Amino acid sequence: MPGLRLSFFYAALFLYVGVYMPFFPVWAHFKLLNDEQIATMLAASMMVRVVTGPLIALLADGVGNRRIFIQGMAVLSTGATALLLLTDAYLWIFVVHLLLAVTHAPMMPLIESISMRLSISGAFDYGRVRLWGSLAFIASSTSIGWALDMSGAGLIILALVTAGCLTIVASMFLPQESQSEVKPSATSETDKPSRVGKMPFADVGVVVRHPLFLAFFVAMGLAQGSHALYYSFGSLNWQRIGYDSDLIGLLWSIGVASEVLLFLGFSRIAKWFSPVTLFATAGCAVILRWGLMALEPPLAIIIFSQFLHGITFGMAHLGGMHFIARSVPPRFSATLQSLGAAVASGLFMGPLTYLSGPAYERFFSAAYAAMSLLGVIVLVAAFILARRWDGGMIIGEDER
Repeated sequence: MPGLRLSFFYAALFLYVGVYMPFFPVWAHFKLLNDEQIATMLAASMMVRVVTGPLIALLADGVGNRRIFIQGMAVLSTGATALLLLTDAYLWIFVVHLLLAVTHAPMMPLIESISMRLSISGAFDYGRVRLWGSLAFIASSTSIGWALDMSGAGLIILALVTAGCLTIVASMFLPQESQSEVKPSATSETDKPSRVGKMPFADVGVVVRHPLFLAFFVAMGLAQGSHALYYSFGSLNWQRIGYDSDLIGLLWSIGVASEVLLFLGFSRIAKWFSPVTLFATAGCAVILRWGLMALEPPLAIIIFSQFLHGITFGMAHLGGMHFIARSVPPRFSATLQSLGAAVASGLFMGPLTYLSGPAYERFFSAAYAAMSLLGVIVLVAAFILARRWDGGMIIGEDER
């Protein structure tokens, strides 16, 4: 059952992410890196994905076997993580973290491409497969937060290596690529599955030169990029306020729990709401969520703002996946998924993360106000898409 195999992989992958996202900055701080060094390191890793992520996805689309690329990245990223156990030097940590970005980040768009194509073919409900990743994130962030109060930040890298090994095992059970392609609904030349794996580099230019993709990249990229301060300094800021690691882990888990609720309703959301509506909703939630966080509110309001994560992140994520699925043919899917991830994490999240360092150092929680303003731009981009996109294919199978 491909759905079960993909659920296992999502769970393993997000066990890693559930440790890394909340607590890697905490580990870096434990290694005596200052705010500027942490921000620079995180931003550099995001920006390098702009090149490496789409390149790896392009190669995977060209070869026509995304599964083998995921398996290779799982092994390499786990090895890179283990290297972090060997040093306390900032330069070495910086270099190894770049290697980790190159090897770990491409797995997500590749597995999303496989899952989305298989879901569209009717094999399973994507949301009910993807939610296992969110549940694993909740389990790992909560348990590690509790364990850190007992064992200290040195545990973080060991937990990441363990999760990486499980990801390697799960990657061996992924469905074969032939199971992951959409079955053709017609017998025309453009519908033949043999087209998959024959995409030249020039075709990527066809996609990114199209005017509507600029609005798409801005809408998804800034909605995701608005999380830069939260991802890089959210845990450290809550530590500054006085929250314990177990409460911090719980707060992160609440955010991801809202994703679970979103994915449970995935099929209905996909039927009722267009990608443009999802982007617009995410933009409104960005304004509200980070506007509240800038006020350094009491715990009850923080918990409410964490529930908005299912909208600020989840709806933007689903909007991006549905836009890609509806606007380009299958042979572009992994490449465009990776381009979207690279734009969000590199061109938007990277610089915003770098700027988060000095902003947090000077303004602390008030720096979230800048993140809130990004929601306005997301709304403008969504409005442009609503006016100019009819909801169908933008790039045809044979278009160059």
